[in-house]
Amino acid sequence: MNAWNVPPHSSGQIAKVKIQLDLDGNVLSIDIQSNSKEMQDSIRQAILQSAPYPLPDAIKYRQFFYITFTAK
Repeated sequence: MNAWNVPPHSSGQIAKVKIQLDLDGNVLSIDIQSNSKEMQDSIRQAILQSAPYPLPDAIKYRQFFYITFTAK
């Protein structure tokens, strides 16, 4: 994701994210599992800045998407 500004000193940290989208690709909810508030904030901002997401017709039935972010 090009919109993600990785926080300084976060190399190696991992965050697991669950995103709920509506049928138009708009974000309905974001659940981020990370011990770092900076990671959570930066990921939330990146996800919201990148919306709406284009959804192929074949996957429009899915409501939740799971992503793992790894800071490098």
